[in-house]
Amino acid sequence: MHKSVNEFVTDWNKNKLYLNSAKEAIVSINNTEVRTQVTNLQRDLFSHYKNRRTAKADENFKKLKEVAKEQTERLGSATATVLNYYRFHDKCHRYREIDKIEEIPAAKQVTVPGSYLRAIAKEKEGMNKMGAEWIGLRDLNRVTFEFEDPLMLTLVCKALSEKFKVSGLKNKFEDIYTKTYVQPPDIHINVDLGDGWLVEVQLMFSSVLTIKKELHKFYDIVRAKEQVTILSPVFDEAITIEKIKDEEIQNLKKTLESVKNADQMNQRRESWVGRDGGG
Repeated sequence: MHKSVNEFVTDWNKNKLYLNSAKEAIVSINNTEVRTQVTNLQRDLFSHYKNRRTAKADENFKKLKEVAKEQTERLGSATATVLNYYRFHDKCHRYREIDKIEEIPAAKQVTVPGSYLRAIAKEKEGMNKMGAEWIGLRDLNRVTFEFEDPLMLTLVCKALSEKFKVSGLKNKFEDIYTKTYVQPPDIHINVDLGDGWLVEVQLMFSSVLTIKKELHKFYDIVRAKEQVTILSPVFDEAITIEKIKDEEIQNLKKTLESVKNADQMNQRRESWVGRDGGG
């Protein structure tokens, strides 16, 4: 069935609208003004907490959580905007393939049995030898794949299911128009490698993963129950790391330049020695 010119133009305008909205959502992820506000609030909280200004610390803590809650909602909406583009643009049939991925009820979660990691986890969680038989998944055995194309995500999911023993699969994508997300959607696969190893594999869109990384910083503040858990600025660390990297790069450049100059000096010296020897 061929589209009329008007239908074609209407669809083209819709696609453009979804695309532009998605682009704007991605650009808005890293809000410098909000980052600065949160960093300053955390620094003030640290000062009040350290100097036992309880009332001011409580006020600061409450304000921090309010700002963080607003940002989780904003980023949740950004996630929905990006995914709505994937759902409704002219190649949405590629997204439809994700809907065909069937869920598999999760089996009992395990980790490496009888290892020092298990012992540490037991001690940390107050478990003894007569306690639970398993401790669940840890970040130690987790991997994330990111994709630009929904179809590629589906193909990798199927390949993993055929190559490995899958003990659980959860499809968090929904084929509906959504205004916001509490948790960015993905495909969760529990891959059983044997001998007690269970690896959690996450399949996500690249743009959604970018939002998720920012979202988690605010989410940690929202769910904080005690002030002491969020005294360290969530954004300062990244800034410091980048500064260190820049300094290392500059130092490396200086070192390379010094080596280059030294080589040039040696070449000149050898050249003059050669001339003297020939004189």
